[in-house]
Amino acid sequence: MKLPELTVLQFYVLDSIGTGVRSASQIMQALKECGEERDPSAFYQLMARMMKAKLVTGRIRSKVFDRRHYRERFYLISKTGVKRYNEAVEFYAGKQKI
Repeated sequence: MKLPELTVLQFYVLDSIGTGVRSASQIMQALKECGEERDPSAFYQLMARMMKAKLVTGRIRSKVFDRRHYRERFYLISKTGVKRYNEAVEFYAGKQKI
């Protein structure tokens, strides 16, 4: 079996998203908890690369709080992302497939 095509950081991101939709802040918190904290700029660059590689899809939701407009980003694993994640799981044999 060949080496997985995911980096460890990409694997952590996909693992933190799981089978649902996760906000950028939820993913950043999960990365922090596993010792992979990134500043927001580096995080969004990572997510842009993952979207370009078709590992995740993203969307932006605008909301108003206290008369201020905010944009919140959400991510979902793509079919390619699920495939790459499961290949890594099989290679390292220790985590359930999603």
